[in-house]
Amino acid sequence: MLSCCLQFGYFNRGKLSSLKAFLDGLEPFPAAWPADVPLAVEVRQKTWTTPALAECLRRHGAVWVLPDQVWMPSPFSLVQRADPDVVTGPFAYIWLLGDREAVDALTPTLDHIAIDRSAEVEADARAIQVLRQRVPVVAFVNDHYAGYAPETVRQLAALTG
Repeated sequence: MLSCCLQFGYFNRGKLSSLKAFLDGLEPFPAAWPADVPLAVEVRQKTWTTPALAECLRRHGAVWVLPDQVWMPSPFSLVQRADPDVVTGPFAYIWLLGDREAVDALTPTLDHIAIDRSAEVEADARAIQVLRQRVPVVAFVNDHYAGYAPETVRQLAALTG
């Protein structure tokens, strides 16, 4: 399946003043996007994980990417707090990103688990189980999540069946 993910980094107030300013700039893009190619949007601004973001994405059938990243609300906490609002498109998308700086400080090779994130992986698995009752779920795992993506994927797969 062809799809596209728009990944936005953290915006401080000097770069982008508010969620409204972000949505005003974003809105024309998914409105013009081809309906037959799913679009996902990731924001890394914890104060923007609101019903306003969900409504904008839902209006265009765009998927809200739920990142598991150190400064963001966890996917499970968003599912608990905002479900069904987090389902905004034809599937759910969870991205296990972790903390790049913390992993890099522990290992230069990314060939082994450097940080035990078992509790977080269990919470992400619970989020996936809740979400997949409504829509298919896509999950991506970054090496910087715990230090070695293949092992994290094995853990997540074991917990989600």
